[in-house]
Amino acid sequence: MRFNLPKRKAKFAKIAELLGTSASADVDAQAERAITSIEQLKRDIGIPEKIRDIGGTESQLPTFAEKAFAIKRLLWVNPREASLEDLHGILNPRCKIERRFLLPHAARR
Repeated sequence: MRFNLPKRKAKFAKIAELLGTSASADVDAQAERAITSIEQLKRDIGIPEKIRDIGGTESQLPTFAEKAFAIKRLLWVNPREASLEDLHGILNPRCKIERRFLLPHAARR
């Protein structure tokens, strides 16, 4: 969700509203609350947060990223263009989501 935040702020704000978070006129703050709420919901129902929680290792991450990048039908429906580098960063357990992933794709280059 965090990776797609720049492209889906209004939709994420609506998710926060539907989840019953406190309303805010600030769409950015409301969208951030949606992400926080979904992350908490995932913890509450036991969805693993990191690949290592299900037995994956850091050495497997490049392969996971490459396989995900190869499934173009998944990337085409994503609201934000994702490069192989983006997928590596999203999967990397040391950087969960780096600040640079909040920038529009073209601005990182």
